[in-house]
Amino acid sequence: MGRGAVRNVSPIKVMALVTSIMVIIGMVFLAVGFGVNKGHQHIKAVCTEEVNALVVDIKYDSSGLGSPVYRYDFGGKEYKTNTNTYSNHPPYDKGDTAKIMISPDDPEKIYVPTDNTAGMLSKIFMILGGSLAGIGVLVFILASAVIKSGRRQQMQNNEPWEM
Repeated sequence: MGRGAVRNVSPIKVMALVTSIMVIIGMVFLAVGFGVNKGHQHIKAVCTEEVNALVVDIKYDSSGLGSPVYRYDFGGKEYKTNTNTYSNHPPYDKGDTAKIMISPDDPEKIYVPTDNTAGMLSKIFMILGGSLAGIGVLVFILASAVIKSGRRQQMQNNEPWEM
């Protein structure tokens, strides 16, 4: 085939490829959302001991998002830790006191009931993923129906199928 040659590519194949990519990306988003949610539920389940903590600092990541650093006592020992969730508006400011949940087996593992960053993030990923996958499937079904009806009409009129 020379330069600028016309290729006869089936519109259904092109549409199937595009919508398949949409569905795959949607499924990846869904998987990430479910994974974040599962991790959030796990930490919530193992952190069963409530303690009072003092926010001694705000730890910032490279993009400027913050996570409070909590100091608390448990079993006669002092601990200082933060969660792995960072946000534009951390749930507490430096100097605040907070009720947090810790794991009695691993007191540095904490859950902050007022911090809904992980829960919100998982919902956003699941909604986006489900929407993208659903739209991909819907577009494929609708476009297939339109293309097939166009072919059927051209065949009834004894016209060659062209796209």
